[in-house]
Amino acid sequence: MSAPQGRDAALHSALSIDADWQAFLRHFDLSRGFSFLLLLVDSCENAGFLREDLSRHLTEIGSGPIEDILSWCEPTGSLEELNNLPSLLRYSKFSHALGAIWCEAVASESDPQIERWRREWWLCFSRLNQVRNILQRTIPCPLVFVGAPWVQKTVREAAPDLWSIRSSVSRIFLRTTARNLLEGQILDSDVIPRTSDIADPEYALKMAERLHVRGSAREEAEMLNIAGSALVMKEQFAEATPILQRAQMLLLQTPDLRRELAENEIWLGIAYRRLGQLSEAERVLRDAIETIEMFDSPQPSLLASALHNLAIVLGQQGAVEESISLLQRTLSSQIRSLGEDHPFVARLWLDLGSLLHRHQRHVEAESAYRKALSIQSTSLGREQPDTADVLSNLGLLHQAMGHHHEAEVEFRKALAIWEKTLGSRHPRVHTGYYNLAINLYQAGRIQEAERSARKAFEIEMEAEGYLSPTPYGASMILALVLDAQDRKAEAKAVALRGFDLFMKASLKSHPPVSSVEPILNGYLELFRHLGIAEHLYSRQLEDAIADAET
Repeated sequence: MSAPQGRDAALHSALSIDADWQAFLRHFDLSRGFSFLLLLVDSCENAGFLREDLSRHLTEIGSGPIEDILSWCEPTGSLEELNNLPSLLRYSKFSHALGAIWCEAVASESDPQIERWRREWWLCFSRLNQVRNILQRTIPCPLVFVGAPWVQKTVREAAPDLWSIRSSVSRIFLRTTARNLLEGQILDSDVIPRTSDIADPEYALKMAERLHVRGSAREEAEMLNIAGSALVMKEQFAEATPILQRAQMLLLQTPDLRRELAENEIWLGIAYRRLGQLSEAERVLRDAIETIEMFDSPQPSLLASALHNLAIVLGQQGAVEESISLLQRTLSSQIRSLGEDHPFVARLWLDLGSLLHRHQRHVEAESAYRKALSIQSTSLGREQPDTADVLSNLGLLHQAMGHHHEAEVEFRKALAIWEKTLGSRHPRVHTGYYNLAINLYQAGRIQEAERSARKAFEIEMEAEGYLSPTPYGASMILALVLDAQDRKAEAKAVALRGFDLFMKASLKSHPPVSSVEPILNGYLELFRHLGIAEHLYSRQLEDAIADAET
């Protein structure tokens, strides 16, 4: 198969370092026979590209071809095809030589007929749920369903029994970075939440236990790595750490798995960092760099991930200049190996800009952001989520310098892209409205700020669980906006509702101390400002902060 060209080459490179996609492909390396995989994508075009990449991978591992049983894309898709799918899967005789069966039905949440499509998906999976046992017996290979992100909830509710036997759920937005290894944006809330849209850690752990009983240490370590990395992406760092440590012990005993060891050490470094164990994070990330530098052939993307995370750790420890130097070193090496116009290089420019931005080096930060934006616009086009990330950070930079009009322009551009590509209820959209509301509030445009804050607040109230490392900020800005209009009773109600939801979500998801403490302190200050039962809520907040620290 010929190598991908042009934009496809950039996207293929992005997938090669995307942990979610690599975990999805690993399933085909390790499993045989029936399995149910749900793949969530943001567009028909990207679904087609993922299919090509999966086909390429199946060829590389000597597996069979993909059979397309359904290929349905708005606005040309036929609902009749979706209605016929359960019968087609039940009565077809599939070749045992197949590598996968592909069922693609992608409909954007913004489409006017979305409710009709929701209903048809529901009916389809209700029928599939009834014949799940037959499917397990008769389908000889992985069954891959491809849909838009909203499909996940529909499948879970319409087909609970089929959902219970899923092997993985993966959300791939064809972002052009190893986003799970590279975190460096100004607002932590910009980080894409990692919930159940990734590899299933419970399934991976069960597989690891079976392999342990068989004495298959190599395969056991690989499955533990999958489970541990999935938990990191779910932000369950305390649970991920012992699993990754166990995998590390097995990998240290297997000299020919040095790449897997380096990946493990990077994941472990991220977990340590997010738990506030910075010295441990620094140690294990330096080990990862040493491991990578021993490879016979260069591993630029892997080295970049390790160096980047080490730079973040050093920055948190106060070694700002060393942190910036490491990022610049990473950037230089990636430019040499990938070229100046590679999407991964754009991400590194963004991260360098973010670090400079945090330390008030605004001129240098803006220069880095502009370089990132130029590369992304050329290689991927301007209407991509990564491009919106840069625009949002540019907006934050203008806002920090008091240029509220310029900030508003960038925030609105970012919002338009996120809403078009990710849907109106995505956490990125929440971040966009939150940023815009703060900017308008600081500019004295209170009524406009209220409209944006309410949109962000509505997304917060609808979110299930933990939105992001800085969730429920919209309840704070909306309360302040209402208070500025002498609507104190409404302001108090909003603040208390946001706080209550945040506490419930935090108890469920156990976020790291570094994420919890600033939010709790923010609520404490807000409650004091509004005069909310300080004798009760302030004490509760102070106790929660103390609990988080322990």
